[in-house]
Amino acid sequence: MVTKTGRKPRAPGTPMIRLSVLLQQPLRDVLDMIARDRRTSLSQAVEYLIETVGRDYRIEGRSPFELVGYPEGLSVDDFIRDRLMQTTSTQDDGKPDFVGRRAKLLKRWLTMPASLRKPQEQYFCELHAALPGLPDNDDQLVALENSADWFWQNAITVDHASKIWREMMEKNADELTTKKTKS
Repeated sequence: MVTKTGRKPRAPGTPMIRLSVLLQQPLRDVLDMIARDRRTSLSQAVEYLIETVGRDYRIEGRSPFELVGYPEGLSVDDFIRDRLMQTTSTQDDGKPDFVGRRAKLLKRWLTMPASLRKPQEQYFCELHAALPGLPDNDDQLVALENSADWFWQNAITVDHASKIWREMMEKNADELTTKKTKS
């Protein structure tokens, strides 16, 4: 009986993202040693190191895993598989649900510590906060992001943008009411 040695197989269907990094040679050598010791690829060694360090690392008192919704004690592959199941939902017509995936990213911005947000992400979050009572449904979030993008590019203040957004929503609600009464 021959025992199989080498790399551990990756879970089927696990989504991968390409990441290019430049390392000093001694750090690359350390990474290679860790990969060889664990009998994994360099990529899997990087995942292992991120998982290991990420558990103890804190950003504003919370672990990065907690900030992205990664449950404690769950393996990276199980977490990715769980995320994959959530993000590959489809609409009724069988097409991938872009709005649902985009809304998940926007919700991540809303829960991310402000100190880690990029300026445009911060603008979106401030605009969202300036609109109390805004339904957090996926369509509304994506529509708000599209508008926030335009407001941001045109240097419109959050206060003015929230006023414009409210007026647009009121106008849309009035038009819908008018259409329903005519029907």
